[in-house]
Amino acid sequence: MVIRKNHTESGFTLLEVIVTIVVVAVIAAMMVAYFGTAYTQSSNQFSKLNTMSGLSGVMEKISAQYTQYPHWRPNTTYPAGAIVLPTTSNRTGMLYQTTSGGTSGATEPTWLPYPPGNSINDNGFTWVPYDAAPTLVLQNWQSAQQYLSHATIMQNNYVYVTLNGGTSGTTALTWPITVGSYVTESTGLTWYCSGAFSGAVSGTLSMTSPTSPLQLQTEIGAEGTNQTNNYGIYSVINNRFVKFNASNTEQNINTTTTDPNYGWYLKVTIGDPTGTGQTVSTLFVLR
Repeated sequence: MVIRKNHTESGFTLLEVIVTIVVVAVIAAMMVAYFGTAYTQSSNQFSKLNTMSGLSGVMEKISAQYTQYPHWRPNTTYPAGAIVLPTTSNRTGMLYQTTSGGTSGATEPTWLPYPPGNSINDNGFTWVPYDAAPTLVLQNWQSAQQYLSHATIMQNNYVYVTLNGGTSGTTALTWPITVGSYVTESTGLTWYCSGAFSGAVSGTLSMTSPTSPLQLQTEIGAEGTNQTNNYGIYSVINNRFVKFNASNTEQNINTTTTDPNYGWYLKVTIGDPTGTGQTVSTLFVLR
């Protein structure tokens, strides 16, 4: 007897394969239409995120360089060795340090300038002059000019602050370069030398002066240049002094001017030197 075996063949027919390919293609097309370029440009998004993170890190370093010293605050506990700036309305062109520490009072003390022997009582503890303060110094002395109390100027790379305010004379002064020395104009306007504009100041004040807006502008670099320095790698788009008028319109004052220092800003915009178009901006205000 002959036994016959039935062999059943399994697999896809050509028609089934074609249908499957068509269905997969349709689904793929729908996914691309739904998600747009999210998949195709996902690597670009990560690259942009890394670039923006790098630019933000550069700006943080620049900001830390400028804002290293805080303003005095009421009812605040300060440790020994703390350094503060007087508030803008009470500035003297100096930083102040406490050796003992303590809690500040409710009212800001009357700050005294150089010499270091001057001590300022603040709710039971004392501050003493420490160093020339970061200040916006763009102007040289000018004759017949109205200066407010504690106005700041620069002459021969030294910073001078007036204590009383008033109108300057018509004759140029012989400016002293000894830190803490005074010079009085014929009009009664008195200036004192608070320190060298950059680098270490002489005499007892031996610390390096903090960064002023003008110094910061120089360190950041000229507009239109690419920089590789301690701040990082970036291109400089904006690095200029500006102010805002009564209509809140920005005005470029990155030139010699007789306008008061108050209300000035250093506008800094940095970008990606590889040309992605990403930027980060900050306004540094007069401290």
